[in-house]
Amino acid sequence: MIDWLEQLRAAGLTTALLSNMQFDMAAHARKNFAWFAHFDHQILSCEIKLIKPDAAIFRHTVERIDVRPEQALFVDDREANIEAAREVGLKALRFEGVGQLRGDLQKIGFGILPANGAT
Repeated sequence: MIDWLEQLRAAGLTTALLSNMQFDMAAHARKNFAWFAHFDHQILSCEIKLIKPDAAIFRHTVERIDVRPEQALFVDDREANIEAAREVGLKALRFEGVGQLRGDLQKIGFGILPANGAT
């Protein structure tokens, strides 16, 4: 998935992490998880005082990354978050595995796909 993030960024797309992470985990992740640096934006609920699936967090995110909701693709593993993102106007896909995500991206015509067998 990190390779896919790099492909997205190389293509000129903006990437963002939207997480319900708490303060202690956020500090640990920023210090210890190199993959955090693969996102152009890190939007953490603990820092903005909003939490998924609140519609306000999705509106905040698209404003922060300077796109219209219909220009954004949101991927998450929780159906409630997917539904909330769609209500705000984002394209949203539920993540159940890389192969499934790849197929769903193909169905919506998204041209940059994660590699088969990626983890």
